[in-house]
Amino acid sequence: MVSMASTPCGTPLTPTTTNSSLRRKPSAAFDVPGLTRSRASPDGLCNTIDTKLLIVMVGLPARGKSYITKKICRYMNWQRYKTRIFNVGNTRRSNCENNNDSAPVSAESESQTTHSAEFFDPNNDKSIQMREKWAMDTLDELLDFLIHGDGCIGLFDATNTSVARRRKIINHVRERTDGKLKILFVESICDNDAIIQKNVHLKLSGPDYKNVDKEVALQDFLGRMKNYEKVYETIQESEETSEIQYIKLINVGKKVIMYNVNGFLSEQVVGFLMNFNLAERQIWISRAAESESEAQDRLGGDSPVTAAGHGYAEAAARFISQQKSAFFADQVEHLVVQAQEDGTPLAPVLSNLQESSFSVWTSMNCSAIETGAHFDDSVFDVKAMKMLNELNYGSFEGLTLSEIQRSYPYEYNAQITNGERYKYPGSGGESYLDVINRVRPVVLELERMVDNSLIISHPIMCQALLAYFLNLDSTNSFEVPANTLFSVQRKPYGVEWEAYQYDASIDSFVKLDTTSDISIVATPQHRPPTGSDTLASVVAGPMVPSLMNA
Repeated sequence: MVSMASTPCGTPLTPTTTNSSLRRKPSAAFDVPGLTRSRASPDGLCNTIDTKLLIVMVGLPARGKSYITKKICRYMNWQRYKTRIFNVGNTRRSNCENNNDSAPVSAESESQTTHSAEFFDPNNDKSIQMREKWAMDTLDELLDFLIHGDGCIGLFDATNTSVARRRKIINHVRERTDGKLKILFVESICDNDAIIQKNVHLKLSGPDYKNVDKEVALQDFLGRMKNYEKVYETIQESEETSEIQYIKLINVGKKVIMYNVNGFLSEQVVGFLMNFNLAERQIWISRAAESESEAQDRLGGDSPVTAAGHGYAEAAARFISQQKSAFFADQVEHLVVQAQEDGTPLAPVLSNLQESSFSVWTSMNCSAIETGAHFDDSVFDVKAMKMLNELNYGSFEGLTLSEIQRSYPYEYNAQITNGERYKYPGSGGESYLDVINRVRPVVLELERMVDNSLIISHPIMCQALLAYFLNLDSTNSFEVPANTLFSVQRKPYGVEWEAYQYDASIDSFVKLDTTSDISIVATPQHRPPTGSDTLASVVAGPMVPSLMNA
């Protein structure tokens, strides 16, 4: 029988039992940073090997494996599950550089590549041994990250195209973790020639073909693909055991096949994979127009928009309408140019072309609803949702920072010390981690939908969204400036973003030079933003390369 000692609220309970060996292993093991607490994981982090996850990629070259790993890595890191990608190709290139082992991509060419197509010939016994060693070395590095480090999810980015390789991975992981670490195989299958061709051309700009003639590189990479195709074995039913889980993504999720997916992290990853697409679209993010509370630098509240705020809201509605039309015109121009290059008749291409819908989502706070009210309902799908409400400041709602510092010095210092984990006191008080979990369904829907969208929310919520889309480390706190529209466009090679600041003197928006005029404003610790926040010096550019190296 277990007895529980009485403890102060917030202190982890320490149960006592006459025989701890009688304790049954829980049927579910999961931790959520900021939302769960236990003796094994007081902060909600994954501290035991049975709560962690190994993701093994499977698939031919140019099928989007690395793109998928980067998206998973960004999404799970944003939720505070420490995630890293371990790429076997990087290990191969690193060993090649250390050994000065590069070779011409063809007999006639002096252009050097780390390894030509012949290196990937399935009949090249020497290279097979080297590739297997590098794969296992990379896997061991990943397992060290999970077993001995503070990692929660490791992504093993390689082709892993044979049954033998996958069985070797399973056996090695079982040996090193006593069978406790869960393995999720993610296979990317693609037979869409247009997608494959785009991926191939992206590969030609990669590290394997640095300073190599494009046509020479293309022929070499196509030769590499053919060598992999000779030995490719898709995940088969004969591999289905209780030890593994897998998901097959066919043509970027047009069709999905799953087996034995169980476990909290696995379900989080699979749920995410079933909600993204490659559609070209714009995602706009803006703070709500200035409210009366913001004008007084007071936290939270649900006050209406000021007169100056209405000026911003009206201008934002006009500007977004113009950008909506311009984006569609750019899409039409791109299709026309592509059709002319391919020799495709224009009429069938243009006859099926329709402008994407445009969603405007606001919080249910008064200032956001009033900002969204300036958008024409016949053109925009305007919707208010509670998930986008500003962080709840609890009993500090309506106070200024100076009032908190003067009257509640302990809480003021705790906020600075604990940062994103700090939860505001009082009924409904939230932390930054609470906000991330609250907005997660919105992020998944933005990943799923093919429409353009504008999010009108509040400082902390916009901060969380920009941290996700721009792959920013929000523990290094930053602020989202007022009266500014951010545009995010997803690209295969990363993210492009633009910013437009409202100029009241011309009642319109000015595009900012993102290499010199704008930053996501860095702030000390985790100070809540105020209505007076402005732009500062640069800390990020229009391209966010961290998506490529996550």
